[in-house]
Amino acid sequence: MKKIIFNSIILLAVTLGWLGCKKENYPGGTVSSYLPIYDLRNLYKGVDLTLNADNMFGSTSVEGIVISDHSGHNLPSGLLVIEQYRRLGLVRGISIPIGAAAAEYAPGDSVQINIAGSVLKRLDGILQITGVSSSAITKIATGRPIPKNRVASSKIKENPNDYESTFVAIVKASFDPAVESTATYAGDKPINDGFDNITLHTEATATFANARNLNFNAVYYGIVFNKQDVNGKLTPEHRIRTLKDVKALSSVPEVAPVIITGYMADVKGGDGNYEYMQFKATKFIDFSVTPYSVVVTNNA
Repeated sequence: MKKIIFNSIILLAVTLGWLGCKKENYPGGTVSSYLPIYDLRNLYKGVDLTLNADNMFGSTSVEGIVISDHSGHNLPSGLLVIEQYRRLGLVRGISIPIGAAAAEYAPGDSVQINIAGSVLKRLDGILQITGVSSSAITKIATGRPIPKNRVASSKIKENPNDYESTFVAIVKASFDPAVESTATYAGDKPINDGFDNITLHTEATATFANARNLNFNAVYYGIVFNKQDVNGKLTPEHRIRTLKDVKALSSVPEVAPVIITGYMADVKGGDGNYEYMQFKATKFIDFSVTPYSVVVTNNA
């Protein structure tokens, strides 16, 4: 009797196990019609590419936030520039030449663009989606926030393709070499943020090209574009859109009255608190009126 009951339990368990393992035909997911800009840029391998659902992994469109502003006339003419950070949390942008219609879009506009049949190519050093008609662009929102992406100039120069067509902030930058008080924004001027020099480019036709009183130190918001030489090397340049993209930190040089020109710790070779420090006054100082002191600590 016990054996019969045991065998019955085994049979029941096997039956339940088989039923629990019964396969269901899961219909699967649907590929998004929107290809991340990160993946779109990676499709380009140095030759023109006609975009379609097959080479875009089933997608047909892109979407992003407009960062171009043509009111200052300092961006490449006719380019609508959008960016997004929906892939791996990385900001990536792309430029779309649509002619005069580009000026109809404002920073913060959210757009969706059907790019099936268009061509991905690098023109004038800038990767672009060409052959897109205005009717393929749909504005779905306005006033969307644009991330303030602070990037060191050295990183932009090391990876110009990654930052191309994106809105970045170059912080605490000064002109190198320093500019005269009569200088204007027009032309190419190197700025240095403590990491490297990068070119601040201003078109001669920009509304602020002849503006004077350039800041000694400032934050420069703007869009990165590339130039390409005959060997294919990309060289980035930074373009502000209007003077509103410049946030002054210091309009004139601020030089300390006393600076350290030399320092040597433990001159005698041991840790006997014998430090050598050398100073220089940058202006006349009456030390009987304005005394100075130096405090040294070992961080103990």
